[in-house]
Amino acid sequence: MQYQLVLQVPADSLEGFDALLEFEDRLISELAGAGDVDGHDFGSGEINFFIITANPNLAFERCVDLLSHVGLLHHVVAAYRSLNSDEYSVVWPKTFHGEFNVA
Repeated sequence: MQYQLVLQVPADSLEGFDALLEFEDRLISELAGAGDVDGHDFGSGEINFFIITANPNLAFERCVDLLSHVGLLHHVVAAYRSLNSDEYSVVWPKTFHGEFNVA
């Protein structure tokens, strides 16, 4: 089964479009076969990075070091859904309460 993993960060957490593209390039390298970056979008005060993967937990684990290194680990919300569903399950942060959605 294929899933979409979404890494959602505040829009002001990356300084400019070049920083966004640089982060996305580094994300592609970090995933190393655990998933494929399927683009990004931004709006409503957030940036979403989309990753297609067979194992969303493994894909997120591959992203943790990069997120920590660039100072985003404490700001990111990571959630996934089956490609044939609109219902997300949050994997990070462990203390997340509420409903995850992509604006």
